[in-house]
Parts: sequence; structure tokens; C-alpha cells
Amino acid sequence: MSIGTVALASLLVLSPLSALGQTLPEIARLHGGSATHTIDIDAPVSRPGDLMSRADLVVNGRVAIVTTRLNADQSDVITEYTIAPIQAFKQQPPDSFPTPGMVSSIVAQHTGGSLSTADGLHLSTSVNIYPGRLQTMALVSALLLSAVAVSQSAASPTPTVEAGMAAYHRGDFTTALAILKPVVYDAAPRGPSPFSDPWATVYLAQMFRRGEGTATDWPLSCALFNNVWLYTRSRGPAGIGSVPFVEEGIREVCLPELQDEVNALRMACYLDGVSRREFVLDGTWLVVDRRGFHMDRGGGERGDVPLGMWCHDVMVSLTQSDISVPDRWSMERVHFLELFKWTNGFDDTKGTVVRQLHWMVYQVRGTGLGRAIDQIVLTVMGGPYPPRELPPGVRDAVGLQLNAVGQVEWFVKGSTDMRGIIPDAPRAEVSTGAGSDLLGDRMEEPAGDFAVRFDHKGCHYEYLDMFKGTYSGDGAGPVPFGLSRDQRMTLFKAIVAARIFDLPPVVGAGGGEPSSNYELEVQNGGNRRIVAWNLGSADRSLSALTRTVLGMVNPEPGDGCVVGPPRVR
Repeated sequence: MSIGTVALASLLVLSPLSALGQTLPEIARLHGGSATHTIDIDAPVSRPGDLMSRADLVVNGRVAIVTTRLNADQSDVITEYTIAPIQAFKQQPPDSFPTPGMVSSIVAQHTGGSLSTADGLHLSTSVNIYPGRLQTMALVSALLLSAVAVSQSAASPTPTVEAGMAAYHRGDFTTALAILKPVVYDAAPRGPSPFSDPWATVYLAQMFRRGEGTATDWPLSCALFNNVWLYTRSRGPAGIGSVPFVEEGIREVCLPELQDEVNALRMACYLDGVSRREFVLDGTWLVVDRRGFHMDRGGGERGDVPLGMWCHDVMVSLTQSDISVPDRWSMERVHFLELFKWTNGFDDTKGTVVRQLHWMVYQVRGTGLGRAIDQIVLTVMGGPYPPRELPPGVRDAVGLQLNAVGQVEWFVKGSTDMRGIIPDAPRAEVSTGAGSDLLGDRMEEPAGDFAVRFDHKGCHYEYLDMFKGTYSGDGAGPVPFGLSRDQRMTLFKAIVAARIFDLPPVVGAGGGEPSSNYELEVQNGGNRRIVAWNLGSADRSLSALTRTVLGMVNPEPGDGCVVGPPRVR
């Protein structure tokens, strides 16, 4: 079998109707036993680089089976390639190889190809962008070229790796770790280095397996062993057992319950640095691990956010800031986490590694989390792979502080000082469809006691009171006013989306012109809430609620404030 690198993207499967609605076998029987459907597509052929950038999966694998078959309506021949993956270079969503031998297959297909049926019919579909025999020859040529590249990568350990291996065998694990880890983790001109040297990778896996020169880390050990195991299989029968520790290591450390973490490690080139931190923030239990940020408030209220670490990143530290502020959208407080990480990339134009230290601040509110700032505080050209400690002076050169008006300011001291304001955390939008959450219950429609009192403080002094069934406006006193069932449902959905029962009593009310100030009282299911706001401080859902009510009570407002508020409401 040939070994190759295959890029899989979303393929357009063409199934045009056959002539007169007949199937290929029917046409063949009418024309001497043969039928060909020709599809001519006027479209550019994707370049390999473009294809790989759009691909969901890029693997090094074997084309195990090539089959042809008719599509569902028997109008075209389809060619399918069954690929046995060896190593994933790009993978979305992630898959896992938990134990040796448990490697799933991949099936890629395209319209085109030829076949002969059991009753002697010769059927084919010709697509100009998949030119039959030439397509197959090109595929095989690419696979053979890739096989040569894979074979060339199976060189003996480099002198640097041999020095690390020698240190390991004489029991100097600290030196072995210092030598081998950069070979596996650091950026280099050859591309993602975790796949470049199986010897450095397997010795590093063994050290994390046994806790030699470092803390024991079985998920990381499993991720490293897995890639070496795939490498040895790509070498064929001679590769099995050619690298030490692999088989017994996988049997010991690759436990089923670790697979989510192993997948995260493999997808991001082993995620160097801090592996887990825990925080308790006003009743929210926040765990940060290799899979991401996980917020849990109990009662089923949870939130998960990806970590956002990539190949060659080193998470140096993650700490909670001393500063927290009241949340303008709820009764909670907004907390801040500070993360320092190195990014390492190779600059081909300068022929050196560029290392940048980032200071990142995250806002945490309940089960919601978002990144507020990402500032580069230090850039280093070349030099050794960065350690897991902050450089001297960096911690004191950045920080958060409250200004005189209660805003959170960030600052970075240096040759050019930088500072700014962290904006208020936005309020999450919620669905207005069936099943939206209101008052802690799953509600599809308003309760029987649903009522609203809406007070527009400025022009034209609209005042809707569903409790009394009246409306006042344009200086006139209350008149009977009712909402249709559809209007009640529309208003209810707008209130659900605005999450009125989650808001504090005042949301920026009292500022600006009188016409910008509103007050809303809501009753539903025995619960009541009064909220006042200023239009300038409202978010999208609260602004939509305002427009919804005004559109119902005064669809054709006049111009300007020509009269005063009604004397009787």
C-alpha cells in the first residue's frame, strides 16, 4: 500500500438527472450494454494550499480500498476512497486513538468513475475536473511522493536528541528534560515540531509517565505516546517495536477517562505550561484545564469556553485579580483573571524564532467568560525555549486599577506606556422562542396573570397599564386599552429576551433627556419586577423591548413634546 498525506474538505457531490429521467443501467441496456454520463464543470481547480486551509481533516494515511458504486438514484457512478489514518495534522472536530489498533477509517468520495455490473453492463460517469485514469495516477503519484518524505523523516536521532537520551540513561533527568523538551515543543522552520522527532517525543513521554525530572502527567504522556505509535505503524512491520517504551506505555497511561484531555493535548501540540487552576468566584466554581474554562454554579447552570492555546504556546501563569466590580446587568460582580503566555513562532524572513509574552485579561460573570484584553508586553528574537516563570519585573509592569468613576483601567509600563479602559461586560442575548427561560421556569407562553405597566417619561408621555387595562398619552387621561393574544405573546417574548427579572432595579436611568427614560413593571406567575432604564445604556434586547411596546401603544407618534404628561394615569 502507498502511504500519503490526504486533505479532506467538503466535496460537492453532483447528481444531475439522467436523460429523460432514466438510470444509467436503463440507458446502457438501450445502447448495447454501455452508458456514460458526462458532466462538464466550468470552475477553477483549487490549489493545494487553498484546499488544505479549508479542509476539515488533513491526515497522513493509507488508501486501503478504492471502490465504485452507483449513487442512490443510479444516475451516476461514485468513486469512494477508504483511508486508514496514521497521523492527523489538522483535525476538526478532534478524534482519538485510545489504544493501539483502534484506528477509524475515513471515506472520501466524488462523482465520477466506471464500473461493470453483474449482468455485464459497463457504466461510467466522466467529470472534467476528475479526469478518470489521470486523476488516479495523480493521486498515486502524490501518495508515493509523500511516502518518500515519510521515509526520509525516519532518520536516526540527531546529536542533540542523542545527548538527551544519554542524559536520561545515566539518570540525569533534569538535563534530559531540558534538552528534549524544546525539540518537541519549540517552533522551528520545518513546521510543527511535535511530529518531527519520534525519539525526543518518546523519551519525553516516558519521563511524564514515570515522573522523571518532572511531575507525573499521564494525559500528556498518552498524547506523546500516541503520536509515536502512529509513526511506528507508518513504517510498516519493521517500525513496530523500533522505538522503545511505546507499547507498554500506552497500555498503562492511555485510560479511557483521560481521552478528552488527551485529544486537547494532541490538537494543540501538547499545551505546555499550567495544566489546571481552580477558583471560587461568588458561588461560581471555575476550573481551568487543558480543555478550557469550565464554570459551574450548581443546579445545572454551567458554561464552557475553549482555552484558546495553540501550538508552541506556553501558559506561564493564571491568577485572579484583586479587582472586581458590580455588574450593570445583574446583582452579581464581574471578576477578572490574568493570564500570561508565551507564543513562539518562526520568522522565515529573519531565520529566527520570535517569542512574545502576552498579558491577557478575562472577565468572569456567573457562568459567562470573555477575553477583555490581549497585550504583548515583551518580544524576544531567538534565545532558548522560554521557562514557565515570568521574566523579572514583568508582573509589576502590568496591572488593573479602578479610576475615580469606578471604571476598570489596564496599564502596561515600558518604553512606551500603554493604558486603556476595560468596557463593561455585555449581557448575553437569549432566545425568544418557545422554551425560553423566565423566572427560573421553562415558559412557552405568558402565565394567566401576565401584566405590564410601561411608563415612558418623555415625549409623548406614553403610559400603558395592563393591570387596569388603560393607556394614557399625549396629555390625555386614561382610556380603555387592551392587547390582542398575538400582541401579548410578542410582548412576552420581548420581555423574556430582555431578561427583565435578571436586571437590577436601575439600568443607567435618570441620565440624558427625559424622553430617553423608561420604567417597566412586569407580573408573571405571581412574581413582580420593576426596572428603570435609559435608552442610551440599554443593550440590544432591552432596546428591542422598548421599540416593541412603543410600536403597540403609539404606532404613529407626533413630532416633539407639545403637551405635558397626563394628570391622571
